[in-house]
Amino acid sequence: MFDFDDLEEQLTPRGVLESTGMSDEDFATIGRRLRRAQESHDFEEVTTLICQALCEEELIPKRFPRLASELAGQAQEAAICSDWKASESLLWILWMLSLSSSLHEVRTQRPKANTFPAPCVLIVGFGGSSTDELQSQADWYRSVGFSVISTAPLSWPDTLRERQNDIIAKELRTLFAEGSGQLLVHMCSNGGFGRFSALLAAWTQRLGSFADLPQPEKCISAMVIECAPSRPTDPSTGEVLGGSLGSSSKSDPEKSPAARAELDAVVSSEIDFFQNVLRGCIASLCLKLRIEQPSMLLENGNVALRGAARFGVVGPPSWAHRGSAAGWDFPDFERWDCNLQSPLPRLFLYSDRDALVEQSKIEAYIRHTERYNPQATVLRAIIPRAVHCRLWGAKSNREKCAAAVQKLLAVTDIKVEGQTETVMGA
Repeated sequence: MFDFDDLEEQLTPRGVLESTGMSDEDFATIGRRLRRAQESHDFEEVTTLICQALCEEELIPKRFPRLASELAGQAQEAAICSDWKASESLLWILWMLSLSSSLHEVRTQRPKANTFPAPCVLIVGFGGSSTDELQSQADWYRSVGFSVISTAPLSWPDTLRERQNDIIAKELRTLFAEGSGQLLVHMCSNGGFGRFSALLAAWTQRLGSFADLPQPEKCISAMVIECAPSRPTDPSTGEVLGGSLGSSSKSDPEKSPAARAELDAVVSSEIDFFQNVLRGCIASLCLKLRIEQPSMLLENGNVALRGAARFGVVGPPSWAHRGSAAGWDFPDFERWDCNLQSPLPRLFLYSDRDALVEQSKIEAYIRHTERYNPQATVLRAIIPRAVHCRLWGAKSNREKCAAAVQKLLAVTDIKVEGQTETVMGA
């Protein structure tokens, strides 16, 4: 989804520049300070102000709604003034913040009861989620003996993402020592898939707090991929296109007019997809924070809206990261995946009524997986008439999800409670 290949600045030892806090007196003028920065198109300064405002944990609940409200309002004002660069940049910032409405929070829970050393599950939520919205999955995993780490897919700003990385690494280290050392990864939607890929990149490269963990291939036993992923597909065949669309979308004089037109159509379709993702995430955040959402979100074809969504295809703005985000795109994840000595079994868990990541997209990626990694055990389970990433809500659907995960666990060496018994909902 994101391509960070063009980022050139050097990392500090922690991978990002550290932020200092912002006093209440300075935060009282945050609207004016953000306006001055964005009107001069100094989005690095906007980034710095956001990081400073959210630096201190105890102040985040009070400051986050005000900050989001300012960003939403100023994005709308910039669009009215036809300052499309400012408007699309502020929308992108708001989108990134809305990917995790609980920001960098990481929730760790021990199993309800277990007779085996507890395995661990890392649940990475969907874009627009909070840790509260992952509790149905967490409750079921705890009921069968898992320790659970759950978090939403915060990808920006770098300082908060790195703080989330540190917490996740610390919790993994603790739970591996307490339990069996086995890890199940549960990724929700493209947001969870992309965020876990970024975590995996940092982990395999031994960056920051991941340096003290065993290599991921020694810990990860299986994967659950829920309502994901959506990747660009060939309009003629319906099969997944190879490589990174972000790099492919750049001008190539060698392409024939027909090939360029086909690529343009694919890029436009992906922008439509990310436009819907952006709308949903920002609208959800505004609802949770009880702030007014930018009215441009309702305008089809809005220049700023499509501009912000385009970053989902070609990669983030050049000012967005002060150092490498250590991110992986799909091809990087797939290279790691197919090079493992012991292929990881995986379950694709999805709905036949998903209006965002359609069944055809997920099944195209399943076929793609079976081609690039033919040795892996690939399971699938369709949950009828379920809403995107709400598969575990109704009791009957929760039981179907649980039964599917139990089938996955049966082909691993993970021991859980009641593995041979009838699976019931949490």
